[in-house]
Amino acid sequence: MSDSVHESIVEHSNDGIFVAQDGEIVYANQRLCELTGYAPGELAGRAKLISSPPTTANWSRAIISPG
Repeated sequence: MSDSVHESIVEHSNDGIFVAQDGEIVYANQRLCELTGYAPGELAGRAKLISSPPTTANWSRAIISPG
């Protein structure tokens, strides 16, 4: 599959997906932004999420530490 196909799958996923490098988020899809209540640019540079699934936007915002 091409990179554009992979990108489309990630962007249209019903799951929140992020990519971390050196412990910081470098990419987050739109669904993760919807789940956390953050705008797309606000997640970049923040510490990655813990592995428990968020149950509410407020809870998930609390587990993302400032960058």
